[in-house]
Amino acid sequence: MKPNPIHSLTTGGNKSGFRIRPLGKSDQDFLWDILYEALWDPPAGPRRPREVLETPIIAAYVADWGSGPHDLGFVIETEQGERAGAVWSRLLLPPLAGGAFLDSDTPQLGIALLPAFQGRGLGEPLLHHHLAASAARYDRMTLGVHPANRRAIHLYERCGFERYTFGRGGYWNMVRHLHGPAPVASLRLRHAIPGDQTALLTLTQDCVTAMRCADIDQWDEIYPSVENIATDIEARTLDVLCAGRDIVACITVDQLFDPLWQGLDWSSAGEPPIAVHRLMVHPSQQGRGLAKRLMHHAEDVARAKGCLSIRLDTFLQNPAAMALYSRLGYRRTGIAMMRKGEFVGFEKLL
Repeated sequence: MKPNPIHSLTTGGNKSGFRIRPLGKSDQDFLWDILYEALWDPPAGPRRPREVLETPIIAAYVADWGSGPHDLGFVIETEQGERAGAVWSRLLLPPLAGGAFLDSDTPQLGIALLPAFQGRGLGEPLLHHHLAASAARYDRMTLGVHPANRRAIHLYERCGFERYTFGRGGYWNMVRHLHGPAPVASLRLRHAIPGDQTALLTLTQDCVTAMRCADIDQWDEIYPSVENIATDIEARTLDVLCAGRDIVACITVDQLFDPLWQGLDWSSAGEPPIAVHRLMVHPSQQGRGLAKRLMHHAEDVARAKGCLSIRLDTFLQNPAAMALYSRLGYRRTGIAMMRKGEFVGFEKLL
């Protein structure tokens, strides 16, 4: 493919004389250099050793570039062919899923410029070029960024990326919807039906994988289970939030209380209570207020049944969930020790 000049930017002083072309197999050595630049470290501290590139989960981002159908990348270079930087994306799957893993259909992106070319406004047109090419292939793209790398975060936000969670190592995970997500107001809430089991199992697996990538060991292959899903559907206590025909979130609201909750500081004024279990929002949809909407739905269900409180638990090491329930006015009732560790009880009087 012929290199693509940045026609609209050739009049900009610092950006003139550059062109963008596809990233090919012959760029492999350069791509290793760019990956090392992408592994940004705060200026106040030492740079990590280059040997970190040999770590399998890091090497997976660029090793054997061009060997798979989902490899997509571009190089920005001078008109004389001197390479300045690159942007690339790859579909990474467990066990080498990468820190910004969302699901098996969403590639992860990397971008960097060599130090001599940084601060010259080259990153933004390079990133836009990649996103435009990606839109024909994918629905969204993710990346991870160090929270202290403010320049990079500002670049990504200008290009439409949104922060949605902290990933492995305390990095911000960001997502860019290439076609725009369905407006929250258009999402439809309904009871789950038996035909939803496969989609709900996929939703569960994607949530488990995302939590593991964020070092949150809350759920696994044992729980939530297929049996949990089937039982909730049969009892008509499982509700799903849908974007078109796709299930993007779900919640179970019932009156089944974990025996391990005994001894927690539940309020007598909350009798009779109702319980919330297995609240899930697909990683690609997190940060849009869907969990809040489902919790408000749970309150509506509780009031319709004449219940005076909602009770639930969440993993102590899940900061997003802990913050959500506190923001929604739930009171901590103590800690229950469960199979995966310490879980915090929460209660809200209605």
